[in-house]
Formats: sequence, C-alpha cells, structure tokens
Amino acid sequence: MNKVQRYSVDARHLHPKGFLTGQGIGEVVYVEEFDKVAGESQANANALAAAQKEIATLRAMLGMTPEWMALNGPGQVKQGDTLRFKVGDSEIEAQAQLVLHEGTGREEIVYNRGKNHYFITGMAVDGTSSHKSVMVKCGQARTGNEQLLRRLGQVIAWQCFGDCRMFSEEAVPTPAEVIAELDAVLKGAESGHA
Repeated sequence: MNKVQRYSVDARHLHPKGFLTGQGIGEVVYVEEFDKVAGESQANANALAAAQKEIATLRAMLGMTPEWMALNGPGQVKQGDTLRFKVGDSEIEAQAQLVLHEGTGREEIVYNRGKNHYFITGMAVDGTSSHKSVMVKCGQARTGNEQLLRRLGQVIAWQCFGDCRMFSEEAVPTPAEVIAELDAVLKGAESGHA
C-alpha cells in the first residue's frame, strides 16, 4: 500500500476532487483511506447539488398552481380563498370568510357569516355533505399541498444536508435553516394571495 503524509482534513483542506491543502500534522495514513474520504466527499457534494436543484423545483412549483383545484381534505382552504360548489341545483361561488379547526378532521369552512352558511370539509370530500363538487381557487403563488412540500423539504434537508455538514461547515446551512427558508417561501406565497 502507498503511504502519504496526513494533512488536517476538514472543510478548509479537503478539495472535492481529492486534493489536500494545508499543513501536515506528521501522521501517516494509507492512500486507500484518503480515497474513501474523498469519494464520500464527492458523493455528499453531488447530494447537495441534487438537493439544491430539488428546492429550486419546489420554488418553481409554487408559481405554477392551477387556478381551480378540487377540495381533497382539511388544511387545503385558507381564509380568503374562493370556493365554487353546488347546493341542490344552485351553483355558488363565495369566498372562505373563516376556517375553523384548520387542518383537523373537524375543519369547517364558513362562506357566509351573516347567514351562518358553512360546510364541514371532511363531509364535502366524502360526498355526505349537501355541498357537492367543491372547488377551491387558491391564491396565485400557493398550492394545496403545502404539507407535502414542507415534508419534502425536511426529507431533503435531513437526508442530504445533514451528511454534508461534516465536510463543508461554512457552505451548507443547517437542516433547520433550510426548513425555515422553505417555510418562509410558503408563507410568503400565502401572504401574497391573502
């Protein structure tokens, strides 16, 4: 086996292509060990690039929301969203004035506070409500799948960024920072439509 002078291996001294820079500390290690560390570093750099691309894709998705979406569960409707549905033979289009118990199985959407007109989201979705074919018109930069986007952001952050931090302490944000950034993008999209 070939032996090389060991260098201080951290984010400032390990080049992604496998070169070491900096001052030696006098120990001897095998080239195979260095190759393994360099290979892991490159794999983590590739994972980081893929994660950054995925976050860019998520941001793009926020701007490409369809205007009308079928109601598919609690947490989708926000105050101010426009609703379209049928009650009997009448088709009604109204704004969601209030969302009670948001995101739970007891979620209620109030669309006429003066007359106390509302429907329960779960019943509208499963077809047991008098409110049929409920459609939601979301604001321009918001999707109905915010929970999915948040979870996907968390998975990206923990799977990729968590491993990359040990090789690039300054360049890679913490998973919490990435999740906070994704949440800020989603909240900005929400406030833009309110």
